[in-house]
Amino acid sequence: MCGIFVAIDSEKSSQFLISEFMKIKHRGPDASDFKMIKEKTHFGFHRLAINGLTPKGNQPMYKNGVWLVANAEIFNYLELANTYNIKLETGSDCEILIDLYQEIGEEGMLEAIDGEFAFVLYDEAKDLFVAARDHLGVRGMYIGYDESEVYFASESKAIAFSKQLHQFPPGHYWNSYTDEMKPYFHHDYSTTALSEKDYCLEINKLLTESVEKRMMSERPLGCLLSGGLDSSLVAGILARKLKEKGKQLETFSIGLEGSPDIEAAQKVADHIGSKHHSIICTEQEFLAELEHTVYMLGSYDVTTVRASVGHQLVAKYVRDHSEVKVLFSGETADEFGSYLYFQNAPNAESFQEESVRLLKDIQFFDMKRGDRSISNAGLEARVPFADKAFVNFFMSIPPELRMFSDQKIEKYLIRKAFEDEDLIPADVLWRRKNGFSDSVSSKKKSWSEVIKEHVETLVSEDEFSNEKFRFTPEPSSKEAFYYLKTFEKSYGSHFQLTPYQWLPKWCGEVKDPSARVLEIYQAD
Repeated sequence: MCGIFVAIDSEKSSQFLISEFMKIKHRGPDASDFKMIKEKTHFGFHRLAINGLTPKGNQPMYKNGVWLVANAEIFNYLELANTYNIKLETGSDCEILIDLYQEIGEEGMLEAIDGEFAFVLYDEAKDLFVAARDHLGVRGMYIGYDESEVYFASESKAIAFSKQLHQFPPGHYWNSYTDEMKPYFHHDYSTTALSEKDYCLEINKLLTESVEKRMMSERPLGCLLSGGLDSSLVAGILARKLKEKGKQLETFSIGLEGSPDIEAAQKVADHIGSKHHSIICTEQEFLAELEHTVYMLGSYDVTTVRASVGHQLVAKYVRDHSEVKVLFSGETADEFGSYLYFQNAPNAESFQEESVRLLKDIQFFDMKRGDRSISNAGLEARVPFADKAFVNFFMSIPPELRMFSDQKIEKYLIRKAFEDEDLIPADVLWRRKNGFSDSVSSKKKSWSEVIKEHVETLVSEDEFSNEKFRFTPEPSSKEAFYYLKTFEKSYGSHFQLTPYQWLPKWCGEVKDPSARVLEIYQAD
């Protein structure tokens, strides 16, 4: 994924800053560089080379008086270079950011680019810093303040020494003149009025285009495949396109013994003709990763931690057993209003409001899980459902057409859009949603139950009763307490990095995020 690190007007020693910078070395295994670009100001970069594989594409990048560190894939960089008659020299798609900034300014640049990005640039002539992050926060970035010092990093662990520390908000940009966050992407979705057929045609077109443009890579591609609808559609489109080029897609699934995901993923792999890897782990192998998972994430959210254990293990397997460097996945589709609890939405307006809230907050949960789990193995994540054009269109579909019930399956329009293509098996196309954090385990004993039993051996009743009051709000379970305590070891009091615990709405007094505890749970 690459790792960026920036220290502006820092009074701290280079030795200290480099030691913090190295905490995110896993993000860029191919090259690392740390430069003082002016007095007391440093740019650091860990590179995972995906495009422009020569050293010319290394960062920090310098061109025409502008410094740049960018964890980015700019899918339309060649088109933009042609439009603005820009001569590219490095082979890296990130280079276009410098030229666009100088041609049309930061606002024009952010309007023009189609990609996933987190970057900081420094304009020597203006003595100006500019930072920006993509619309949903596919790429991680944090901003920290320590008195007059300002810091940026791809992961919070690298700047946890800051007195103030926050996620850099997705869809925003910042400059050092104003020190203000300004939005360039807005979750304002004008409702469209099309026929069901036309909605389905456009969904098919936009998702297909989203997958295909993300194939931009000089390194091998692969796909995480849970056997659920979202990852299966992405894998199916990707496999079809690679087959046209005479190549075979590699797919990867993970689970405990008896996992329904393993079985469903194999069925999809057989259908699409991928080279498939089924990774079956023991409960002990999963449990051994719990503490590291909290550190890796920089989060103590219960459902995010649960889901990230398997996610990071499958990414490590990819790193160790294949040549794949770019991993596609199915995140974001659920935030459109497809979690099972949306079935209880009281009305269309509430349905839409909740979906918008989830998209705004995805940076704290599923998007963080995807970024950290995959980058932890030195790989790059690609998330087609997060494509800006797809998000804008799908969220413009009237919410009453996206709502579901016992009689109407969730994601009906997405399923219908691919019904006639034989892209994936029909029973998978119409398979009800499973939650990843539970469907990696058997129906008899869920992953959440395995964790709870394990935490009972780590946290005594006395410790939980006497120590839970240290945290605000109080953790509601020993599992939540254990994650908080583990987080505190590495991140101190920066509890604001997880603003709240993810829980379903409209389901009564539910205190556990597992879909299996809900009365409406019907998945296989």
